[in-house]
Parts: sequence; C-alpha cells; structure tokens
Amino acid sequence: MTSGGYVEQRGRNGREASATVENNVREVESDGLRRRVGGGAADQRRVRGLILDGKRLVAYIAGSAPPAIAPLRKPAVFVKTMPDDNVQILGFQFLPGTGERGVTLTIEGETVATNAPVTADEKFEVRVRVRRPPGWVLVSAVQRDGLRTTIATTNLQVVDDK
Repeated sequence: MTSGGYVEQRGRNGREASATVENNVREVESDGLRRRVGGGAADQRRVRGLILDGKRLVAYIAGSAPPAIAPLRKPAVFVKTMPDDNVQILGFQFLPGTGERGVTLTIEGETVATNAPVTADEKFEVRVRVRRPPGWVLVSAVQRDGLRTTIATTNLQVVDDK
C-alpha cells in the first residue's frame, strides 16, 4: 500500500463498516481494466478507484490526477519520560473537544486524567506522575463522541531508578 490509498466499506444501511477487502494500490493497470475503461495507450486517464458490490464491479473512478481523499484517521498515543517521576502523554489525530468530549487516560486501567482537552490540530498533552513497580504497563487514551468510542494504546516500561 502506498500513501493516499483508502478503502472504505459501507453496510446496506449506508454506515461505515469494517473493510473486508485488502487496501492495495497498484502502479499499473491490467490490460483488461484498461479495455473496460476504454482508454488507449495514449490516454492519460488512469483508474483511481473501484466501486464493488461484493465481488461485482459496479463502477470505477478514472481521472488524470489522483483523487483528493482525506487520509485515514489513526489516533495514536505516545509516552515520553520526564526527569522526575512524571511522564508526558501525547495524543495525535483525536477529535477536537473539551469537557466530556475530551480524552480519558488510564495506566493499567487506573484513570490518571479525565476530560483532557484536544486542540483544533487534533492533539492533546498531559503530564502525570507514575508510581508503579518496575515492568511494562498499558497506557490507554479513550475518547467518546456520541456513539463512537476511540481507543489508542501504547506501552510504558517503568524502571527502578535506585
């Protein structure tokens, strides 16, 4: 897959569903597809997308330029250790919001921050003190927006400084 590729699948009700087909971007089109589109060797149009109903091709998107498709939203959370017993938890690609539309952060299931505000550039930053025995712990960022819940996780290794 190259950047800019995007597969979206919708259920019969029109709502987005989990994709059941692989997201592949091919640099060349097959001869059969070129014949179906009707383009000759000199035609600058290329197939930019296929629309399927199950395994049946129902339409295609063709053009001389790649389609303007927004990149997938893939929320991510990262943890940066600080010189003291604190860690900085950074989140990216979350929906902007404050209060109940902010992010709840947990470390090993224990809530360490609630309603962390997400800025207009889809980021949040929180510093928390970590007092845990040495070992790996799970850090989670959870955001609820209506019926949708977004969860991003990472691992943090707690070490004994003594």
